[in-house]
Amino acid sequence: MSSFGGSLVPTRTGSEKGVELLRYFEAWEDDSGLQIRSGSLRTSAVDPDELEDWLDLRARYEISSREKRSIAPVDMILRVIACDVDRYNLFQPGCGTDDFDSIVEAFDLHGTTGEVFWNNNGAFARYFSSKPGSLEPSSFALMFKVPNCVNIGYDALSMSYDLKRRRSRVFLHGIGETDFETLAHYLRGVKDEKTLYLQPMLVATHIFAGHRTSAESFRTDVDDNLHATEIDIGYATPGFLRGRQPKRRAVPHPKNNFPPKDLDLEQIVRYLHSCLTELAAVALVASDGTELGLFLQKTARELDSFYSKTRDVDFLRHSKAVTQYIEAQTNLFSSMLAQTELLDKRVHTDLDLSLNLTAQEENRISRAIAEESFIVALATWRDSAAMRTIAYVTLIFLPPTFVATLFSMTFFDWSPEPPNTRIIAKHFWIYWVVSVPLTVVVWIIWRLWWTREEESYRRELLQLRQVKGRGVRGRS
Repeated sequence: MSSFGGSLVPTRTGSEKGVELLRYFEAWEDDSGLQIRSGSLRTSAVDPDELEDWLDLRARYEISSREKRSIAPVDMILRVIACDVDRYNLFQPGCGTDDFDSIVEAFDLHGTTGEVFWNNNGAFARYFSSKPGSLEPSSFALMFKVPNCVNIGYDALSMSYDLKRRRSRVFLHGIGETDFETLAHYLRGVKDEKTLYLQPMLVATHIFAGHRTSAESFRTDVDDNLHATEIDIGYATPGFLRGRQPKRRAVPHPKNNFPPKDLDLEQIVRYLHSCLTELAAVALVASDGTELGLFLQKTARELDSFYSKTRDVDFLRHSKAVTQYIEAQTNLFSSMLAQTELLDKRVHTDLDLSLNLTAQEENRISRAIAEESFIVALATWRDSAAMRTIAYVTLIFLPPTFVATLFSMTFFDWSPEPPNTRIIAKHFWIYWVVSVPLTVVVWIIWRLWWTREEESYRRELLQLRQVKGRGVRGRS
């Protein structure tokens, strides 16, 4: 088995600030066998001012065999050049318009390359071309662009392939230094298998697989963060199978702490809505990746059919391996889409739970306020009862007081006549004998009655607090 793991371009010249360096990989064959070289690091990448020299293999990019024979660009087996996205505008070439046009012309790329590269939602196309007067295809063009996603990437590819000479010219856009070094490392690793460099789908398949890896990494981050959020909420910790905890993060099951006292539900709801946005991006990428994979499978089979009569066993073996690898990556994209749908349902479930917990907390607070209001109302009623008692006592004693006032006129004689010189009548003691005991008896009766009312109030308050306490423990 094989080892396998007129363009529409915005105007900006290559001399403007922000133009990205161009990284490259190329392979050729001379008398000594297969040769390769690359410039993926910043120190070895192609400066935009030297692009024409690289395209024409001039100056410091000139290649000579041991016999001092210069290698022409047309003799190169594989040529790959790449640049990152424009940091200021995703819808224009990172290498500048002039260099973009030069690459498209030198590599004989399809005229719709620019339209595919600047598509925001992803696009793909392939074309077979024939020479004038011939019905048999002589060249093949492939282009694809993944949906723009800041957390996943902006990968784009346009390539031309000479079906007769088996020569590939590939232009990659949106590929950073790290991603291109990964590609170059892979291509260097398969140098011993010469026929693998002849595969038309070699670079496209690697870019496709790398895009799926980036998407899966981002989806896993969303999954892990959602997992941690569910642990914070204290609900349905995912990953449990037959009592075992998930390996990604060892955490205790929060069944005895639901919900946590310091839970910030407002922040969690915000984060869950952010998860929905991220999952929407993953779903778009997974859906587009599945369609792109099916498209690449169909294209690979068309190429296999074209070369079905060749006697190059190694070439056919590698072609079959490439097709199978694309199929595997497509299936992984399809499963990612299904997993994303599940994550979306989990997020909605967690949102419903968070909102329900918020509603329960509001209900608990409302109930506590109602209970406290009842207690305050009861205390107010008791106070008003005391005031009514005083009013009743006043009403009871007011008439006797008035009568006593009237009678007091007979108890005092402010102008006594001899022989009776007393100012106070001799029966004045009757007033005190009646008033004092009567006042004492009334106060004693009122005090006994009010003590009984206070005890009744305390019992009712205690019962109310006990009922409230049982309700709080039941919810916890």
